[in-house]
Amino acid sequence: MNFIVGAFKPPCNVMITFVDGATRKQVPLKKENGQTVMVPLFQSQENIVGKVCIEPFQGKKLEHNGVKIELLGQIEMYFDRGNFYDFTSLVRELEVPGDIYERKSYPFEFSTVEMPFESYTGVNVRLRYVLKVTIGRSYVGNMVEHQDFMVIYPSFFYYSSNLLCYGSATILQLHQSTTALRGEPSFPCWFELPILVTFTAFHVRVKCDVDSFD
Repeated sequence: MNFIVGAFKPPCNVMITFVDGATRKQVPLKKENGQTVMVPLFQSQENIVGKVCIEPFQGKKLEHNGVKIELLGQIEMYFDRGNFYDFTSLVRELEVPGDIYERKSYPFEFSTVEMPFESYTGVNVRLRYVLKVTIGRSYVGNMVEHQDFMVIYPSFFYYSSNLLCYGSATILQLHQSTTALRGEPSFPCWFELPILVTFTAFHVRVKCDVDSFD
């Protein structure tokens, strides 16, 4: 029985990292299990560059039929959960069939990737981008590892000390500082302006502090 159970245990760890992962902006993403994780944020036409590390457990040999990484843009309808429509699909072959005895790293790059839609999670539909590593195996199921990331459409992405816009549930916060405006009343005020952009509702929140009447 232990032999049977052991045959289905993964023989290695698989890690997907980005070359600029330490400096790239991270945003929260809620997973299907309810857990929230931080994932990197990209814009369309950016290069997706990183490496895949495969580390067999001590004393184990990983026999495989090849290793590949895919960049996928997917749409999933919640009434058809588990079935994805791929609108973007790019593949890089990392390793030919063979054996892995020790930790190995495989660099990858997807250059100027066309990612035409923003990441989005709604009530009935989810649009996501993911890196998918597949290790082909003969007698047991393939090993698959995923790494999500989020995409912002360039026209609507700004990030500075005064303006922030990210994610599918996008909030723009604009702080209007400070000088007295001629002919305007002397009180702080907040404006919320709903704006419909394609399929996502944005809200602009503006705070105006006006010092005095003239």
